Amino acid sequence: MRLFIGSGNAIKVNDWRCYLPDWEVLSYEDLGLEKIEVEEGMSSLEENAVCKALAWAKSSGELTLSDDTGFFINALGGLPGVSVKRWGGRFEKEMDRAEFYSYLRRQVEGFDDLSCYFESAYAVASPEGIAEVFSDRMEGELDRGLLEKDIPEGSPLGVLFRAYGMDRTWRDMSAEERRRADSRIVTRVKKIVESFGRDCGQK
Repeated sequence: MRLFIGSGNAIKVNDWRCYLPDWEVLSYEDLGLEKIEVEEGMSSLEENAVCKALAWAKSSGELTLSDDTGFFINALGGLPGVSVKRWGGRFEKEMDRAEFYSYLRRQVEGFDDLSCYFESAYAVASPEGIAEVFSDRMEGELDRGLLEKDIPEGSPLGVLFRAYGMDRTWRDMSAEERRRADSRIVTRVKKIVESFGRDCGQK
């Protein structure tokens, strides 16, 4: 099977290559495409994921997987929410990573409860404009000790997030551990892609 990852994030592409080792997983660079930016709304992860997948599928001519993820801190009433780097729409422009983590520290300072969750929407779209989307949630907590340390430039939120039942943060997990943790997502994506493949005669 062949699947294009509609994202400019190399980490996501590498994750899916880990999750689908027997598939041909393609990036925009593999196809010599320009990176595209799809404007995201602040109300629906599903709509954002579908918009991305459709735009990338049209650009690449390939069956495409895209996603959108929100981050929700329970003690803050669900902020930052869908528009993570704009902190739920409080800011007109995205903060850079250093600003984001500084603001995050200030917002959770003094809270004993650092429980939170990632909610993600995954959309598979064809070049013909057909898309299917589903959502998934991973619950856990922020690592207070790591939050108080200097965070390397460019680090994703996964460096601070420990899912319930895991003894290390997401980015400290091995490829196999991440594959097991996301197995339900991978299974769902594979079924959708294989369904698209049967419809269009892909082998």
